[in-house]
Amino acid sequence: NASYPLTQKLRNVLVEHAFKNTDGEKDPNTSIFNKITLFEAELKTQLELQVNLARESYDKGISPLPNRIQECRSYPLYEFVRTQLGTKLLSGTRTTSPGEVIELVYDAISEDKIIGPLLKCVEGWKATPGPF
Repeated sequence: NASYPLTQKLRNVLVEHAFKNTDGEKDPNTSIFNKITLFEAELKTQLELQVNLARESYDKGISPLPNRIQECRSYPLYEFVRTQLGTKLLSGTRTTSPGEVIELVYDAISEDKIIGPLLKCVEGWKATPGPF
């Protein structure tokens, strides 16, 4: 989408490069201005393909990078929200709204279901500032 900030930044970089290459702009074969639309079309094609592949991999539990959240002190809260409440990351393919997810978390807090995971987060804390 041409209105996305990243697309606008990419276009600005190409335009700035074209202004610096004034001699090359005179030749239609090397003109950056002539190639911006081709670049954007190719970028759109590749992004659609790569985003679909990334979503499919994510849905299958495959990730090129390890999930480091398990090393965080707040992991028990993350695990609670993802597994026990059944929330998923919001993406364009899901019909769940952020409000619905927040409502699930709010209900869990109201029903005191979050106390156990919260206590796991502070397990081993010596009531002093700094890292655990």
